[in-house]
Amino acid sequence: MRAAYDPVMDAMGMNIKKPFAFQMHHISALKTIMGIYDGVGYDSQLHRAITDRLLQKVKGLGNQPDNLMGVMGAVTDKDTTHQLTHLFLKHRTGMKGAGEAFFTDDALIRMRASDDVRLKMADKLGDYLLDAEVIARQAQGVLDTLYAQGKAIDPETLINTLNKLDDQGYLKGSKIGKQYQVQRLPKMVEEIVLLQDAELFFPNVDIVKVIGKGGEGLKNLKTILKYAEDGTTPPANVMNKLRQKELFRTKDQQFADALENWAITIRKRRATLKQNATRKNQALYRQDPDVYFPGKQ
Repeated sequence: MRAAYDPVMDAMGMNIKKPFAFQMHHISALKTIMGIYDGVGYDSQLHRAITDRLLQKVKGLGNQPDNLMGVMGAVTDKDTTHQLTHLFLKHRTGMKGAGEAFFTDDALIRMRASDDVRLKMADKLGDYLLDAEVIARQAQGVLDTLYAQGKAIDPETLINTLNKLDDQGYLKGSKIGKQYQVQRLPKMVEEIVLLQDAELFFPNVDIVKVIGKGGEGLKNLKTILKYAEDGTTPPANVMNKLRQKELFRTKDQQFADALENWAITIRKRRATLKQNATRKNQALYRQDPDVYFPGKQ
C-alpha cells in the first residue's frame, strides 16, 4: 500500500505531518448497519436472512477481510477518498454515521411489524454500501491517473468543492440520478482537479455552478483549459467567440492576460509535482545500499 499510495500522497501534501496516512475503510461498518437488526434475535432465522440479503450486495460485514478496503487518509482528514466515501454514506444513512437517518423511528416500527419490509430495507442498505465502495474505487482511480499526468489538487480544495456541490444540490436528485455520484462522480472529481484555478483568473466563473450544471458553460471552460495546458493562444475567431460568452465576458487583453496567467499556474504546478517525484526517487535510490555508494563511481 505504501508503494501504491505514497507518491500520490506526497504530491498532495498529505505526508508532511505523518509519514503515511492510510487507513482500512470498512465498506459495511457495523455502526452504520446495526439498525437493520433492531429487535431481531441473534442467529435467528430472520437474523440469518438479513445477513444473507446484505451479503448478496457486499462481500463482507464488520471486520471480515472482504469488507476491508485500503484508502488514503482518515475519515476525519480533509483528504480524498476515505472522507468522500463517508460523505456519501452519511447523506444516505445519517450524518452521525450511525444510520439514524435511514433507521428512523417510523422505519423501525415498520420493520418490527413486517419481515418483508425489513428485508427490502436490507436490500436498499446493501445498495448504498455497494455504491460507497464503487465511489471510493472510482475516485481513487481518477486521482491516481491525473497524478500520473502531472495533475493534482490540494485535498482540502477537492473536498470543499464537493461539499459545495452537495450543499447546492448537484450531487443528488434528478441531475445525478438515483445512484448519486456513482456515475457522475469520477468525471466531477476530474473536472475539479483540472479547473481548480479557473475562478482566480475569470471572475465571472462560479466553478461549483459550472461543474454542477455542466452543459455549454463547462464545455467552454474546458476549451480554454486546453489552450492553457498547451501554453498556446487561441485563434482570433475562437478568442473573440469565447470572450463574448457570459462566463468570460471581458475585454480582449483582459481575456488574453487571464489565459496566460492560468497557463503559468498550470506549468508551475506540474513542475512542482515533477520535482517532488524526482526528490522522492532520489531519496529511495540513496537509501538502497545495493545501488548507491557515496564517494564511489
